[in-house]
Parts: sequence; C-alpha cells; structure tokens
Amino acid sequence: MNDRYSQKEKFFTAGLILLYCIGYGLLRILVSSTMELDEAEQFRNAATLSLGYSNEPPFYSWLVWAAFKVLPAKLYTIIIVKYCLLFIFYWSFYLALREFKSHREALLFTGSLLLFPTYCYEFNRHLTHTILVTTMASITCLFYVKLLLRKTWIYYILFGIAIGLGLLSKYNYVFFLGALILATLHCKESRKLILSPKGLVSILIGVLIFLPHLLWLLKTGLPSVKHAFQRADVGQQDFLSMKWFLRIIHSYFSELLLFLGLFMLFFRKSLSKNIKIPRELFSLRWLPLYGFLLPLTVIFIFKLGRFSSKWLAPVYLCLPLGLATFFKSSINLQRESIFNYFCILIAIGVFAARAFIGFMPDITGKRERIHIPFKTISDELKERFNELGVSNFKNVIIISDNEYLETNLKMYLPKVKFILLTKSFKPLDQESFKFLLWEEKNLNNNLPEIFAKRFPKVVILKPLKANYLHSKLKPLYIVGFAQIK
Repeated sequence: MNDRYSQKEKFFTAGLILLYCIGYGLLRILVSSTMELDEAEQFRNAATLSLGYSNEPPFYSWLVWAAFKVLPAKLYTIIIVKYCLLFIFYWSFYLALREFKSHREALLFTGSLLLFPTYCYEFNRHLTHTILVTTMASITCLFYVKLLLRKTWIYYILFGIAIGLGLLSKYNYVFFLGALILATLHCKESRKLILSPKGLVSILIGVLIFLPHLLWLLKTGLPSVKHAFQRADVGQQDFLSMKWFLRIIHSYFSELLLFLGLFMLFFRKSLSKNIKIPRELFSLRWLPLYGFLLPLTVIFIFKLGRFSSKWLAPVYLCLPLGLATFFKSSINLQRESIFNYFCILIAIGVFAARAFIGFMPDITGKRERIHIPFKTISDELKERFNELGVSNFKNVIIISDNEYLETNLKMYLPKVKFILLTKSFKPLDQESFKFLLWEEKNLNNNLPEIFAKRFPKVVILKPLKANYLHSKLKPLYIVGFAQIK
C-alpha cells in the first residue's frame, strides 16, 4: 500500500515538473522563432559530431546532434532538448531527496530551487550549457546518495558515468565535483565507501569517459579552456581593488543570501542538527560548505577579474540538499503550504514576466535578441533572390561578418551556403551568385571596411528591413545587402 502511494506521489511530482517545462517551452516557441546566442551556437555545433568545440565541452552539442537525427534542425528541437534537461534536473533532485526524506519534504526542497534567480529566471531566458551541467550535478547527487545507502555495483558504475558526462558538460562542474570529493573525505562512513575498489572503479569510469575530450584539448591547444579563462579574465590587474571586491561580492553572494534569507524566513525553527539521518549521508551536511568555499578559493588563486553567478549553478543545489538533512517537518503544516504556494507564485510570476517581455517590447522598452526578425528577413531575402533571377538557392553563397546573423538565417535558408568572413577566408572560385550580408548599425548603407578590403567589385543593393518581433515602433532591424561581381 505504501509503495503504491509512493508511486502516486512520484507521478504527481513528475506531472507537476512536466507541466512547468511544457509551459515554459511553449512560451519560448510562441514568443519567437529566433535563436538566442547559445541556441545559435548549438545549431552550428550540431552540424558535425566532434570530440570538442571551440567554446565549450561537447556533451550538449552531442545531445542536439542526436536530436537533429530524429527531429528537424529547427529551433523547437533545441528547445525540446533544453526542457527535457530541465525536467531531468528537477526530477532527479526530487528523487535524491526521496531517498531519505518524505514526499512532502522532498517536494518542498525541490520547489525551493526556484528561490535561486539563476534557476527560476535565467534558465528560462537563455542558458544551455549551464542547464546541462546543473542537471548532471543533480544526477550525480542522485547516484551518490543511492551509492551511499545501497552500496551496489550498479550505482558505483552510474556514479562514474555521471562524473564523466558532468565533466563533458561544462568545466565549472569541477566546482561541484571537488566539493563532493572533499565532503566525502570529510566523513568516515562515506570515505570508506569511496576509497574502496568499487569507488576507484567509479573514478576510473569517469576518467575514461572524459579522456577522449582531454586528448582533443591537448591536440588542439586547449581552445575551450582558453575561452573559459578569457571569460573569467584570469590574472586581472585590478584584482583586490574595491571595484573588483564589490563586483565579486555581488555576483558570488547575492543569490546565496537571497535563498537563505527567504528560506530562513519560513523555516528557521525547523532546522536542527539533531535530526537523524543515515550516517552514510553525513557528507551531505558538509557539501554546501565545500561547494561555496572551493569556487571562492579558485577566484583568489587564479585572480579572476570576472565571476558570473551562473557559474555557481551546479553548486547552488548543494545548499537545499544539505539543509534537507537538518530539516524537521512542522507539526503545523500551514507554513509549509504557504511556502509551496510561494514557490508556485514565483514560477507563475516569472512566466508572466517572460511573456510580458516577449510579447510587449514596445511597452517594456526592452528588445532582446529573440525579437530580431530573422524569419521576416529571410523571407525578404528569398524575394530579392527571385527579383535577381536566382531560382536555385544551391547556387547562392552568402558571406557575412556576423556569426549570429549567419546562423539564424541558415536555419531558414538551408540550401544556401553561408560563409563567415574570418582571417583564414580564401577567395571564392565557384561560379555562383555571391552576396554579402551585414548588420546595419549606422543606417548609412555603406559597405563595412572589412568587406571593402576583400571585395573591390561590389554592388550595394537596397537593405533588408523589418520590424522587430511584436513591435510596431522604430527603429527597424536593418541588414545591409550587396552582390559581389
């Protein structure tokens, strides 16, 4: 009877999370068919299967590549992958909590994840790799808890696989993994399990999964690692200045303090160190401490000039997971019910905010990249080609200096060959219709200097213009257009 009731509770939770993901996914598709920066990057990367890519580890691109083999290479396929990952994130976190907490408590702490702005807002706005690495951190927690409690080979193997795939998701997974290792070594019971032959097998599996990508990095000169160091501004000269200090304090502690402030407002009296949990799980109590000390240590060692709060995404979940081990459910359930409704209100509020920003940019005065009318521009481009006597788009080559512009148009013009103008660009010998496209910012319809140097014989054509999506106000979005003779 209890098992049947437990299954009903799990189905209810899965349904709730699924409703959340479907709602946000549909909203994103309805608001715009334009790819965000991260989505455009996945569209480009998924064209080929590689052991590595220039900016990030390869696992997310592999998932999109696989999805494109089943579904069309369109934005909605990328959105489906994203919200499948979000579902797995929340669902795996709930299942990890259910290993040692009741359904009601597990649901409460799963809902508490929405107190982090990165999870409730940024995940639904534009992130991709950060969602994947957080999902892998949650899956790792699930197998870790099962491993500690059940000590069977299958969970050691799954734990090792999760580690390997986590490292292939995004490099800040090491913050979470390092914290998990330190918390495990801190406690006697968990230390015995990990420092065993089975534990060493887990580590070996993780290393073997990551090894091909590591060899690719060494062979290609560490491009994605260099990109990560560049974004973090390693070795910043104004390190430890007041400006740096305030910037780091804000990006590092703002979401932590927000979560703790709101959670303690509801449940300060519900936390006790005397709550009994299996001794094997004591390491979870140390996980938040190491989870937030380790990145802070990295900031000082490498003198990071920039630190984004989203880089802590895989360790934010350590805080509610650790607090759950100290939580005693209230006899009076009214406070827990109010908190659950508060979390639901956050989800609905963010949904309404994203819908308002998406559908009403003229009222908000906020135009995001998803409002750029690439579909309209591509339709106008087709008409221009027809006017120029171009009927077979396979004979068309478009050269652009804007990778984001190029990728979005490529989604709507799959037969056209797009080339990004780079330093390694080589002259074109093909007998094709060749055109130049650029984002017109100065409204003077002059050929950009980068094109003028490479292509002396060019006819500048009438620019492509369109209203931003859901907007009737000026300025219009304008794309410069020219034909190479």
